[in-house]
This record gives sequence, C-alpha cells and structure tokens, in this order.
Amino acid sequence: WMSALKCLATASLDTTVQIFDLVEMKRTYTLSGHKRGIWDPGAGTLSFTLTGHECSIAGLCSIPGTDYEFMSVDFEGQVRLWDVRRVVCLQNFCATDKQAEKNGELEPLEPRAICALGTNRVLISGRRMVVFDREAPNPHLTADWQIHAVAFNERRIEIVTPIKNDLYVWCALTGMLRTVHDNVIEGT
Repeated sequence: WMSALKCLATASLDTTVQIFDLVEMKRTYTLSGHKRGIWDPGAGTLSFTLTGHECSIAGLCSIPGTDYEFMSVDFEGQVRLWDVRRVVCLQNFCATDKQAEKNGELEPLEPRAICALGTNRVLISGRRMVVFDREAPNPHLTADWQIHAVAFNERRIEIVTPIKNDLYVWCALTGMLRTVHDNVIEGT
C-alpha cells in the first residue's frame, strides 16, 4: 500500500509488479524485469537496485511511521532492513535457527510473508510464525553488522564486541554502552 499515491502494488512469481490506482480504480503500471530494486511507481521505472539477498525474496513490508524504511525476507530466512533514502541495508539477521531446524528441534520456518506490526515489531510467517522486536531506536544500542566474537573483562566487568571496524565496550551489569573505539580493527 502506497498511501501518499493511493496506490496498491502487488508482486507475483511471473516476475511482474502491478501498480493499481485505487482512486481511478485501474491498473496504472506493470513493472517487469525481475530486478531487486526501488521502483518509482509514479513513473513506472526502476530507480535504484538493492543488493544483499542471495535468493528470491519471499516478502516485503514498509515500516509504519517512516517513509524510507522497508524490511524484506528471502526464502532462506534472511531478513534485511533497508533505508531507501540512502539506498543501503541498515541491518540483517536470520529469522530462524538453521541448526535447530536441521537437528529436528524446530519446525522449518520456510518464510513466505513479512508484516510490520508497528515501528519496532515485525512478524515473519511461513510454516510457523516468529516475531522480532527492535526496542531501541538508538543505533548505539544495537549492531547493524554481525558480531563474530565477544570478550568479557572480569576486572572491569565489561563486555567487548568487535562490530565492523570498531570495538564497543558495554557495562556487563547494566547493559549500557560505555564507549566506542572507532577504526581499531583492520578490514571489514
């Protein structure tokens, strides 16, 4: 639903997106080309291409309260939060525990849809449903990149996490971010 334009967009496995004008009650555009990207529904053209998912996208939703954030989920369960103003992926995570699925401890998710339940909550459904919360709007309280290691400093009661090229130092008692040491790690 594109409220500002009073239009509805639909997507299908035939690789097209249909744009329907609900004021004029007719289809205004058929977008084809099967490229992941940002389409201008007013002009019916591809404006930008987004990269990141390794397989087909199962669902897409806009985040309420913002005109520039969207979330997508692919058939492998990878979820991405996009900022279309800057044409970047802000965050990505896996919607399921692949190891638990493989071990039979968890029914496979097999995502088919994603729905924003509010600005900070999203529901992903398939063979089962999972809900994720983004409680903190402050980017210093969450990580937009994968965390590959964690160190605990017993003497200072701190947790240190390398995130991208930075080191984040957290208070282990309160969970509050104490400091960020910028660009101390080589590479990405």
